[in-house]
Amino acid sequence: MKWLLNNNFTFLGSRDYRFSQTKKNVGTIDAVSGSGCGVLGEKSSSMLSKNLANLPARAREILLSRQILVVAKTNTISTIHRPAYTDYIGIKQFDEKGNVVGFRLLIGLYTSAAYNSSPQHIPFLRNKISHILKLSKLSPVGHSGKALINILETLPRDDLFQATEAELFDLSMGILHLKERQLTRLFVRKDTYNRYFSCLVYLPKDRIDTSLRQKMQAILLQELHGFESSFTTLLMTESILGRVHFVIRVDPTTPNDYDYKAIEKN
Repeated sequence: MKWLLNNNFTFLGSRDYRFSQTKKNVGTIDAVSGSGCGVLGEKSSSMLSKNLANLPARAREILLSRQILVVAKTNTISTIHRPAYTDYIGIKQFDEKGNVVGFRLLIGLYTSAAYNSSPQHIPFLRNKISHILKLSKLSPVGHSGKALINILETLPRDDLFQATEAELFDLSMGILHLKERQLTRLFVRKDTYNRYFSCLVYLPKDRIDTSLRQKMQAILLQELHGFESSFTTLLMTESILGRVHFVIRVDPTTPNDYDYKAIEKN
């Protein structure tokens, strides 16, 4: 939280919520009257109440877990500061028995400093990277360990913030095992709230051009039933591989379990 306050997050709104549960997955999340400010002020109708049962299973599990922070993207584009999808930070509140009873929701945008600084200087990300390195059982001073750290540090920053440690471990180890092979590989992460897919495509960088990027974008939009997409390209000087990162926006109510390997073959 101190890191956020140190010019790393532009705060646009906040609101408190309480859980009303009768059974494990049955109940509601209700806004606390008078707690809203900024874009989540009292005139805002954004999520005043929501049934737990209507949330994606993974989102419900994370909300009710003892994990203190929930980090995600909203499906709302900011009309303040810059036109980007806003970031969501939930800070859990617990009772004396350690049960989750509510959370404070912060809405805003990470600043350029947050995106440009090393993940090793960001407490939340530094801890993730350290844990993933331990899981890998690789030495941080060995060749493979250094390569894994570099992969994690150069992943799209939103993926680092929002993905679980298990997701990041599988993703980074998959990229590490690519080594310098001239293959085309697709890695997909589904948003906790089923709002979008983060798609990383690795391929020989001398093949990357506008025509191929547009073809890949069209395939992902079609296969994932997306309605909007964006992309960024990373060409690594020390590698024969390049990376194109696509974000595919989807309807959260649409079933979205796909065969990513079949999509990769397209």
